[in-house]
Amino acid sequence: MNARGRSGEGTITPGSTTPGSTNRGAPVRIELGAWVPLVLLRVALVAVACLAFAVAPLPYALVAVALAILGALLPAGLLGWGAAVVMALAQLLHPAALADPRPYLVLAAVHLLHVLAGLILVLPARGRLQLRALAAPARRWLLIEVIAQPLLALALWARSADVGVGVGGGAVASGAGLCAVAIVVLLWVLARRR
Repeated sequence: MNARGRSGEGTITPGSTTPGSTNRGAPVRIELGAWVPLVLLRVALVAVACLAFAVAPLPYALVAVALAILGALLPAGLLGWGAAVVMALAQLLHPAALADPRPYLVLAAVHLLHVLAGLILVLPARGRLQLRALAAPARRWLLIEVIAQPLLALALWARSADVGVGVGGGAVASGAGLCAVAIVVLLWVLARRR
C-alpha cells in the first residue's frame, strides 16, 4: 500500500517483457493506482435499480430490481437496460409535476443504468479496474445530466403552464433549439480532443 491509496502489485514471469522494459528475464513489478473490484460495477447496477422503490409503484419496482439482478448476473442478456425501461415507463402511471423530484431522479438513474450496463457488458466479472478508467464515463454522464435535467424541467414547466399553445410550443421549440446547440458544442469539444 502506498500513500496515494490502495495499490496492487503483480509480477510478470521471467522471460516476458512489458512495453518499454529492457531487462529480460528479471521479474517486473507493476504498480496499479487506486482500483475497485470489477464486481462492484455489477453491485452498483443493482443498487441504482433499487432507486425504483422510491420512484415507482411496488410491482414495477420489484420487476426493475429483478431485471437488474439478472442483468448483473447475465450481462449479455441486456436485462440491465430492461430495468431502465421499467423505471422510465413506470413514470407514466402518475403525472409528473415541476416540483416533484421523481422525474429528475428517474432521468439520472436511467442514464446511470445505461452506463453501468454498458460497462459490465464489456468488462469481465472478476478483476480490478483502475478508478481513473471510470473518470471519462462519469464526466460524460455528468455532462449529459447537466443538459438533460434543465430540459426536463423546461418540458414539465411547459406542460404544467396554464397558458396558450403558442407559449407551450415556444417552450418546446426553445428546448429543441437548446438541445441542438448542446449537441453541436458537444461534438465540437469531442472533435478537438482527438
